[in-house]
Amino acid sequence: MVGAWVIMGDEREKTASKENLMRFNSVELVYFSPTGGTRRIVEWIGRALQKATPDGKPAVAHDLLSRPPAQDLVLSPDSLLVAGMPVYAGRIPPHCLPLLRRFKGRHSPALAVAVYGNRDYDDALLELRNALGGSGFVVTGAAAFVSRHSVFPRVAADRPDADDERVAEEFARRCAARLADMGALSRDLNVTVKGNTPYKELKPGGPRPDVDHTECIQCGACVDICPVNALSVSGPTDAAVVRDMNLCMGCAACIQVCPTGAQAWRGPQYEAMSAVFAEKCAARREPELFV
Repeated sequence: MVGAWVIMGDEREKTASKENLMRFNSVELVYFSPTGGTRRIVEWIGRALQKATPDGKPAVAHDLLSRPPAQDLVLSPDSLLVAGMPVYAGRIPPHCLPLLRRFKGRHSPALAVAVYGNRDYDDALLELRNALGGSGFVVTGAAAFVSRHSVFPRVAADRPDADDERVAEEFARRCAARLADMGALSRDLNVTVKGNTPYKELKPGGPRPDVDHTECIQCGACVDICPVNALSVSGPTDAAVVRDMNLCMGCAACIQVCPTGAQAWRGPQYEAMSAVFAEKCAARREPELFV
């Protein structure tokens, strides 16, 4: 399948002299990917972009879940940042925005990639583009891709797939070609994307993973991976994993690392919600690309 291309080129880009053409010499990937789909898509884009660097140097990856940055990282004007974020209820997870702001550009090029679960990405791509622009990047390309839904995993269960990979690679090639035709970057070259301001309101609530204490072995893997410190082990006697429902954002990182399946989506209310959501969002949606 071919993504829905939205070409936002500007004739001004074609007037740059050969001496002033934009080149990127390195690629930096940054992503938050509790269930793995965002990481896969960003890595596909990164591998394709690697071929456009002068020496084919592999992209450097920054995993905001397992290795959140402790200090700011300032990118040079010839470093290309690919930022991939999941979409939660039509927005970028609030937890991710301060971490993303650790990456600073100096009119450095960037690509914004929002990954959603086949419902809609609403204002998330615009929010991501604006966040990068506020940190000194010029967003010259953007895309919305589909991955398996993190809360209702029956939706888009096999995504991203081989067709998505081909679109990701083509997106990277087109973005590289656009950069090669550009002169010096300025903010007015930020690509136009879908979305609205003010952004969609974030509302509390929604399903949260459940812990089956008969299966839990108190290994602590879920406690260690939780990005918002919503999990803890009570004890010391009769130890059990406890979830702070006010902190949990339902990212499902705990489910991914649980070795026994004790952390899972379950319960009659959840199953009823899952059935309705799966029926509503059954039709396949394709990537949308803005170059």
